[in-house]
Formats: sequence, C-alpha cells, structure tokens
Amino acid sequence: MSKSKNITIFNLVVWISTAIIWGVSQTTLLLAAKNVHAQSSLQMASLTQSSLQQAPKNTDTWIHMQGSNTVGERLTPAIAVDFLKHKGIQDIGITTGRDQYDKYIQGYDPVNTRYVQIRIESYGSSTGFKGLMSGAADMGASSRSIKMKEVNKLKKMGNMTSQEAEHVVGIDGLAIIVHPSNPVQSLTVKQIAQLFSGQITNWAELGGPDLEVSLHARDHESGTWDTFKGLVLAKKYKLNDSAKRYVSNDELSRQVSGDVAAIGFSGLSSVGNSKLLAVADGDNSPALYPTRLTVGTEDYPLARRLFLYTPAKHKKPIVDEFIQFALGSDGQALVDDIGYVSQNIESHKLPVAEDLPEYYRHAVDGADRLSLNFRFKEGKAKLDNKAFMDVQRLVEYMNAKGNEHKSVVLVGASDPRLKNEYAILLSKLRAKVVRKELIDQGIPRSRIRMIANGALLQVAGNSSLTSRIKNRRVEVWLQ
Repeated sequence: MSKSKNITIFNLVVWISTAIIWGVSQTTLLLAAKNVHAQSSLQMASLTQSSLQQAPKNTDTWIHMQGSNTVGERLTPAIAVDFLKHKGIQDIGITTGRDQYDKYIQGYDPVNTRYVQIRIESYGSSTGFKGLMSGAADMGASSRSIKMKEVNKLKKMGNMTSQEAEHVVGIDGLAIIVHPSNPVQSLTVKQIAQLFSGQITNWAELGGPDLEVSLHARDHESGTWDTFKGLVLAKKYKLNDSAKRYVSNDELSRQVSGDVAAIGFSGLSSVGNSKLLAVADGDNSPALYPTRLTVGTEDYPLARRLFLYTPAKHKKPIVDEFIQFALGSDGQALVDDIGYVSQNIESHKLPVAEDLPEYYRHAVDGADRLSLNFRFKEGKAKLDNKAFMDVQRLVEYMNAKGNEHKSVVLVGASDPRLKNEYAILLSKLRAKVVRKELIDQGIPRSRIRMIANGALLQVAGNSSLTSRIKNRRVEVWLQ
C-alpha cells in the first residue's frame, strides 16, 4: 500500500475520497463510462457510409478543426454528427482521409441541395494552434490551455485567452494506469514523476512485484503529454529515454494492459482493460480516483480541461453555432457518452465528516454537493472563462423543475500561502463574486448563502501553482 492513501482529517472535505479509496471497486467506477463509451462507438460505427463514397469533390466544408487526439478521436466527431442532425443535414456518415486521425463528417443538405462536411484532424494539440496560425483551421482542439507564445502568435485573431476564444468543452481525468495484476493501488504525484523519470526503477520499491518498471507515454505533439509534463514532471523531472511513445491514448492503454511491469497515462475514456490507480497530490493529501465528481469539480489532482479555441473575432457564424451546441446540454450529454465528464450539473449526497468545523457542517447540513467548483485567476477574485459559463448552468439548474424553491450554499476557499485574515477575506470575496453573478442573472439574494473557509480546508498541496489554483475555489451545495 503506498503512503499516499493516508487521509488527513481536514482533507476529508474532499468527501468522495473516503468511499472511493476504502470501498468502491475500480470496476464499479468505470462501468458506466465503459458502457456509454461502447454504445457511442457502436452508434458512430453504424452511420451510413454509402452517401459519403458518392459525395462530390466540391462538398462545402463548414468547419475545419485541427488539434488534440484526445478531443478529436471520438468526442468532436460525435458532437459534429449531432450538430449536423441539429442543422437538418441528412444521410450523415463518417469517413477517413489520410489515416484514422483525419475524419470527415459528411451529409446532405436538402435545403441547399449540396453535400456539407466538418473535417477533423487530430494529430496533437499543438497542431491545432499551428492550423489557426496558418489559416488552415477554423477551430483548434486542445487538451491543454493555450501557451503564451501561441497567444502572441495569434494576436491578429484577438485575445485568445478571452471568453470569445477559449471554450471548455469537457473535463478529463489524466488516468494513471498499470497492468491489472499490479497490487499497487495509489501513488502520489511525486512518485509518478519518479517512476517516469527513472528515479524509481522497480515496482518492489512501492510495494509491488519485483519487476523493472516499463514506461509508456504519449508522443511529444500530444496535449495529453503536455498536461502530464506540466502536472507531473513539471520542471524538476525529465521523461526517461526508455519510455515507449504513442500517438493514441487507446493504443497506449492496450499495450499497458498486456505488460505486467507497465505504467502509463491516458485520457479517462481510454483506460480500457488496464488498472486505474488513485492519485494524491502529496503525502498529506487524499488519494482520489478520477470519478465523475472528483473530475467534474477538478479536485482530482490530474483533472484537466478539454478546450476548443476559435478566433476571438472574425470567426465564421457556423463556428459560433457549433460552439454553442457543444457547450449546451445536448452537446455536453455527448461528452458523458464518450467517457469524459460533462459540465452538466449533477447533485451528490455525501456524508459530512464529524471532525470538520462546526460552522461548515451546519452550513451544508442536509445539502447535496453539486458537481462544479468555481475557480479563479492567480491571486484574484476574478472568475475564469469556464466559471462564467458555469454561472449560467447553475442558474438554469436552480430554476429547473424541483429546484426552483431550493437555495445554494457557496463555500469560499483560498490557498495557505496567505495570512489567515487575508485568506478569509479573499475566500469571502470570491463567494461574493459568484453570488453577484447569480443575482445579476435573476437568482434572488434570499436563495444564496455564503461561508468563508479561508485556507482551512485544502484539496491539494501548496507546492505548485496548479495545486494552489485548485485550492482557490468556491464549492456549491444545494439545499
């Protein structure tokens, strides 16, 4: 058993950890995702192909998307199919171009009596930004946020970090996977970095079998690799040269499931027959499996956002329509179907630990935890781009049938670098920012309660900016 399974009292605020680590089997955790993933794959495979073979060369290309394999292998093709249906397109099917990473979603437009298509090339996140730079792509798919050097190169398209350009299409948990026979259950982020850098070379060092560790990693063009490098390796570690590299998450997972000494990382929807490990941010943090709740709230240490980037200005109207569809409830349902975690809000009944502060226990007594956290920019009480969309989703959820008379409890939190008085003030200010947005969109003040936790209850460590951002949050409970 790795040291990371130890759960400190105050970290019990990451509610789910207790049930997940001590009782819920890995098979149970992934069963629903695998079932819907299989159904979605079957649905896409059954699409008609006959019309595609006859599609004329002058087919109208509505959207050309380039970028992430994680986003483009299954997710955006599924969204594109339903988007074309939504637009009244008939005889929709999927065909491939140069290879399996080059897809055409095509159909017939009966109104204009023409064939139309959405082309999706998924060769890695960086290729999406290069496509936007060159003008070849209308949209870039990415499993990481845009880099500042890319922002600067795309200045002619406007501010690429603005709400008009950056769109979170779903949440993924970067899965740490091993062979099913491996007895290790959980690792800290540091232990994962030590494994992939070659500092830990034998599973026996972690309580596993006496086998030399076999490393499996994504290729350097992949956003999955960029995320792993940023969240795990950071600037302290370098990937060991012995690691085998893969273009596809699915292929990597298949290889791990057949190698008794293997460890790898993939998107949550690609775990397949490999064994999923729980991950802790540090020795004093809870080890969490990537579940719908831990990933949806982004409390899981290796949770990551999946993005679609469009020009901030002068974009095609059809691109805006696609984004609105993808971020709406129907598009988000497809995110769930593929095996990622959507931003459609869910409620979860969770026990509140008796050793948590009395004011906290009293505030959330009888309430359901909602599957979102509002997060903020560095050192500020300013909502990030995803949070602004989440405000709209929360308003719709509070106004839905059965919820229209319920209230929300906003629990503000800060990171422990700040002095206690300032941490409490900033956490309260953050809760007030969310309250103001809700009030501005029609939710009465009487339906909103707030508490400020300061830096008392942490969901991550304090050693990195990523960890501190996770702690700068506003939790949402419904009662």
